[in-house]
Amino acid sequence: MLKECCKEQLAYKQHALKALGDALSALDIDRFDQVYSIVEDTLAKGNGTEESDDERSSETNSQRQQILTQLTETAYETLGKAWPSNHLTQVHYREKVLDQCVSCLNNSTRPVQVAIVAALRCYVERLTLLDGSTMLEEGDREVLDRILKKVYQALEFSLGILKHARLRKEALNVLYLLGKKLKDLNCTAELCNLSVTFGPSLEECSKDNTPEIKSRVIDIKNLLKA
Repeated sequence: MLKECCKEQLAYKQHALKALGDALSALDIDRFDQVYSIVEDTLAKGNGTEESDDERSSETNSQRQQILTQLTETAYETLGKAWPSNHLTQVHYREKVLDQCVSCLNNSTRPVQVAIVAALRCYVERLTLLDGSTMLEEGDREVLDRILKKVYQALEFSLGILKHARLRKEALNVLYLLGKKLKDLNCTAELCNLSVTFGPSLEECSKDNTPEIKSRVIDIKNLLKA
């Protein structure tokens, strides 16, 4: 399946990446080295650095752009689904992956932005620094502070897109998950910082008429005040 993801035909590669992400997530297998390499290459080509003669002649620019957007969306979804529980792999990639996602968020299309934030949800969910299995050393806390700062940056941007309910909903899901993990670990200072940072965003989101958004805002507020 990894070989299929390296094929040049864009639509084929998209389907292969999706299948790979689903399989790795379901089986909890760590193949992140290979997946990250494939996704890096895919995103580089998606930025227009390479284009085959066949693709130029067989697709209009708009069709190609649509396929590239879908491929980029799938690439980020796969990155999230493939994020492993293996601590050593996470140590190697945890800041690199986060930088990749956050740096591309602002200038991406809305569907890709949703995929990036969904990938961040998988990232936070499996992050070993937040799973409570080991005591955090001083160096770990410094890494966690950097990670939280980057995640907050992504969430603040996403929650600020007032007319995109799906993106805000994904961001609120990440925020709730992150708050719950910090609370379970008794990270009082970090939880207080989260509350202060996102208080204004939560108030703004509470005005949204989308039921899922209103419900999640209530969940987060209850979590933070409990």
